[in-house]
Amino acid sequence: MKITEDLHFQEYLSIKNPKPSTEKNIYQRLKLYFIFIGKTPTEVITTAEHEEDKRLRMKNRTVKKDLISFLNYLLEQKYSENYLRGVMSTVRSFYRGFDIELPNIRIPSNQQNETFTTADIIQKKHIKYVLKYADPKWRAIVLLMSSSGMGSAEIRQLTFQDLYNAISRILTNNSNDIGEAIRKNPTFIPCWNIRRQKTGMPYYTFSTPESLKFMADYLDDVTIPDDLNKPLFSTRTGNHITPNIMSYNFNKLNNKAHFGKRNGRLFFHSHGLRKYFASTLYSHGLPKMVITGYWGTESTLYHPHILKQI
Repeated sequence: MKITEDLHFQEYLSIKNPKPSTEKNIYQRLKLYFIFIGKTPTEVITTAEHEEDKRLRMKNRTVKKDLISFLNYLLEQKYSENYLRGVMSTVRSFYRGFDIELPNIRIPSNQQNETFTTADIIQKKHIKYVLKYADPKWRAIVLLMSSSGMGSAEIRQLTFQDLYNAISRILTNNSNDIGEAIRKNPTFIPCWNIRRQKTGMPYYTFSTPESLKFMADYLDDVTIPDDLNKPLFSTRTGNHITPNIMSYNFNKLNNKAHFGKRNGRLFFHSHGLRKYFASTLYSHGLPKMVITGYWGTESTLYHPHILKQI
């Protein structure tokens, strides 16, 4: 039986009610676990409930043996600590969804092998270098992400209406050429009113005039749709870019630029641009509260201190 057809897996998803992208991550992580232990979700929960009813000591329960064996397997595979902790957290969450008692298992830290320095963080020179390997669309995406702090999910969900709203102050009533309006205002700073996809938090952020320049170059090759709710960055079929497409293209840019990997993961990745944005604000003396606001972690819509800076 496929995991997706298992009743306990389906019930767990109904309990969590995750977004599609999160559901995909849950599926991949739990699939890894169930394949490793050779059991279905229903078998796992049924066994755990049976052993609880028998009041077996935790050290003798199957759930502890399975979790420890799986953790050791992940450690042997040399996965990054963040990935390992994420997988184990999802597996434990599945058990907790059915009120299963769980053992305390310490996940060894490999921080001593993951010492991060400035060499591990994307910098301006890396962004400038990688742009020569990108086409107009991905140049626009990279510059917008790095100067606004938007995450992959926010970029993928942007529409033409979002762009119109961000540059509304330089658009005239009869202006149909967005690119022309941008080029006539080379110092304009767009204000983006968006919603953090992960948390549903609405917030404001900004991007640089340079990012708009690259946006104008991208729009030269794009037909503006009548329906402005269409995706700003789309696939060839006109749909929103998927996480896999985003990951594939950043992988390609990283390889073309010969950036390689740092601590087991690609150096040039989408989340790295969010970190670049935050580190840039921090280096210019902005307080953490402001940075988290522009990052979409806390809403900049209603915070009076941040509103003063908009």
